Amino acid sequence: MAVDPNALTKAQAKRKYEARAFTPPIKFSPVPGALSGKSQYSGVSYNQDAVSTGDGKQYSAWYDEAGALIIGKRTLPAGRWSTFSLSTIAGNPLVLPVDNDPHNNVSIIVDASGYIHVAANMHGDVLRYVRSTNPHDITAWTAPGMTGSNEAQVTYPRFALHPDGTLFFLFRDGASGFGDLFLNKWNGTAWTQVGKLADGKTTSENPYESRFVVGRDGSLNLAITWRPNGGDANSNNDVHFIKSADKGATWTNVSGTAVTIPFVHSNTTALALDTAATNSGIINQFGLDTDVNNRPHIALQISSGAGPDRNIHHLWWNGSAWVNDQVTDLQNTMSLLNWTTRPTIACTNDGRTLITYTTRRFGPVRGTLRLVDVTGGANTEVPLSDLEMHDTEPTYDGRALRERNELHFLLSQANADVNAPNPEYWNVNNWDRQWGGVLSVDLAQIGPVLRREVRAPRMRTVQTVAVPVNASVTNTSAAAVTGSLGSLTTPDMRNRQVFVRLAARASTTGGTLTVQVFESQQGGSNRALGAIAFTATSTALRATPWMPLAYGPILGGDSLLQIHAYVSATFTGTISAATLEVGVIDGPVY
Repeated sequence: MAVDPNALTKAQAKRKYEARAFTPPIKFSPVPGALSGKSQYSGVSYNQDAVSTGDGKQYSAWYDEAGALIIGKRTLPAGRWSTFSLSTIAGNPLVLPVDNDPHNNVSIIVDASGYIHVAANMHGDVLRYVRSTNPHDITAWTAPGMTGSNEAQVTYPRFALHPDGTLFFLFRDGASGFGDLFLNKWNGTAWTQVGKLADGKTTSENPYESRFVVGRDGSLNLAITWRPNGGDANSNNDVHFIKSADKGATWTNVSGTAVTIPFVHSNTTALALDTAATNSGIINQFGLDTDVNNRPHIALQISSGAGPDRNIHHLWWNGSAWVNDQVTDLQNTMSLLNWTTRPTIACTNDGRTLITYTTRRFGPVRGTLRLVDVTGGANTEVPLSDLEMHDTEPTYDGRALRERNELHFLLSQANADVNAPNPEYWNVNNWDRQWGGVLSVDLAQIGPVLRREVRAPRMRTVQTVAVPVNASVTNTSAAAVTGSLGSLTTPDMRNRQVFVRLAARASTTGGTLTVQVFESQQGGSNRALGAIAFTATSTALRATPWMPLAYGPILGGDSLLQIHAYVSATFTGTISAATLEVGVIDGPVY
């Protein structure tokens, strides 16, 4: 009998199996540098996608602390990141630095030929789009435009790849309450406009799109909710679902009945959920995917109960009817400040249906990335990450889900209150520098994750520094608080990203008392990292988010960390309590 020279020996096969068996189902790969968290643009529900994978290489794009757009590339599963600033492209076609507006998000995809496409930094602007000059090359770019039609007032750019290599681009032309949805396609050499999918301008409303999905059968799938001109999120209403089996030439409802395109709100043929005109609970731009039987599944927030209470629901087609299942019971009322971040939904290659979400400002699981298995009516919820994300919304890499049966998320922290920081945030400048990284989940090993046998990445406190109780502050320029000790990072932290968080309670006789974190690199630079302001009426405990150190350990050195304070004019201040924590990201970090 002939022997296959490429066959594995039993020992080799065992080692290969064991290597697979002991590969963690969850891995976190920090990206180089720091991300801006001053807005949600690096992590919002309409980032489709912030991560893209092709030919064993992974790409991600994010805004840094200066507002530049950085693209990173690595080889999977654990290669090092290389980066390039898209802000340096000749002519600055992406019009950077970014404004602090969450709508200026990034959409990135690597196509079937390896070319990288990026659309970014648009909120009612002329299309801003670049493409790599060479396959898999993040250092050379062209700004060729697309079709030039209906691309003068673009928001919500979304890419999606067809199994045959056709690339689609969905976007809104217009404004909130007065917008249309258009679809372009790329055949590898040129862009053409398929046409207008949904019309809101003629009826003075806005069709808000879900995630744009290409099914395993090559169908195009889209869900839509509607907002009248002049309304806010509490006026979002109704959900329609449309699909196309011929790359957008014709469209039907879920059961195959033809629908007229462009689709309008009054067309009930494709109605998936009929809601009240106001206070439906729907927050626009929700999650959509299709399962292995090509049936649609929607994850969205809608009003639940007599309260009412805005919760995440699973709206899905069972083959004959739409089913609406409540997933969470958050008891957060209908406040627009308390709603969960908009959920995603992913249908795996082995038939599972998984919802991911975070909660912003309430409850015991606030800010952490949650996963809910809703397969077959189940409702099993576990953490995917215990890192505080505040207002960041999770979105995943569509190509990796289909081609690798993996979820890849770009995670960071973000502040949604850019113009008026509320009691969760205090000072928008505390969000200049934030941690960031790609969280990867191997869905073939989701069982141990759902059984809570897998450790999620988390921030681990390794040192603390405190000031004396009721420390007095009289100086009008920043200085170390009398009696407080500094913290020196240790050698085992060198070449690692190290973080600090400040929590304090204080008051003044008048004016403003500022308490801040101060970093001094040994033999190098100094920087105030974060600050909290207090007045005479201050009573609550206040805290900064976790913030990456600017110098020291990440550069191979050490940093001295201190609590500084100062008070305005001739007033005096009292710090009743203040603690500085030093931490590192712990868990499956690669």
